[in-house]
Amino acid sequence: PVAINGEVFGDTHMERVNGAVHFHTSRTDVQLARLDGDAQVGGSGISVDQAQGPAIVNTSRRNVSLDRLAGDIAVTNSWGSVEVIAAPPLGNVTIEDRNGSVRTTLPEHAGFAVQATTTNGNIDTNLQFASGNETPVEVAGHRNQKMLTGTVGNSQDSPTIHITTANGDISVMKGDVQPLTPPGTAAKITMAAPASASARKPPKAAKAKTPAAPEPPAAPNF
Repeated sequence: PVAINGEVFGDTHMERVNGAVHFHTSRTDVQLARLDGDAQVGGSGISVDQAQGPAIVNTSRRNVSLDRLAGDIAVTNSWGSVEVIAAPPLGNVTIEDRNGSVRTTLPEHAGFAVQATTTNGNIDTNLQFASGNETPVEVAGHRNQKMLTGTVGNSQDSPTIHITTANGDISVMKGDVQPLTPPGTAAKITMAAPASASARKPPKAAKAKTPAAPEPPAAPNF
């Protein structure tokens, strides 16, 4: 697991954490059950690519981008956009934003119940509801508020998609979203031990021994 708690300046990058991730400052809180891809938290925004939920993101004045997250997802933001691409298996998705647009892409074959509401914005969708009514309606008594509500699929235990925003548009689409790569299938990173100094030096060439010169014969004794 990875836990970062305090006031962090600059960008924080995390990658392939096979355990819980918790990033917490006075302005931002990010929690993930597992990070299969990578995550970036910084002044430009928050982005997470391929992670396992439950996933929780609480922030403000930042754009949030969550790409291929499986399981439950909860996002709270203000003065920034939110984009969520949910990977199968789909869990409960709750997005609350103010002064920002919300874009969601849900797995193509998933069943769920959805309720999306925006004030001073529009709603766009390609969902096919069981009731056959996919057109957002204006809420009675609120001229500037629109709502999209219905059920996709017939599963009684289907997840719930709940989206609210103000002064922003909402997009709820189905798309071809691939599941996460199963843990353990990615190539592992190994760190080889550094070679010792003696191993890095080439062996010294052996010096050939010079044969001793023969002793001169003894002088004759006359």
